[in-house]
Amino acid sequence: MNRNDRSVLTLAAVGHTTVHTYELSIPVFLTVWIAEFGATEVTLGVVVTVGYALFGLGAVPGGLLADRLGSRRLVFACLAGMAGAFALLAVAPTLPVVALALALWG
Repeated sequence: MNRNDRSVLTLAAVGHTTVHTYELSIPVFLTVWIAEFGATEVTLGVVVTVGYALFGLGAVPGGLLADRLGSRRLVFACLAGMAGAFALLAVAPTLPVVALALALWG
């Protein structure tokens, strides 16, 4: 394995780990949002489902964009976008802002 192969593998592994860290942190916050915003489980279920659905639906266009723009640039843009969405999520004062942040994450 040459230096470039190791670089690609490292980027893919770190990116993949980061994506799943963001993705799997969402259920942890559900009880906090229920208590903080007085939301029902159904409401939060819909909000979270929209975020996960958009995340899944973005896979096909993401693959096409990777072919056009290059996978390295797209991975960094994706990670930066997720970081921005979760920064907004961290300071969300209301449930609609939580919904917006999760939609942006998706």
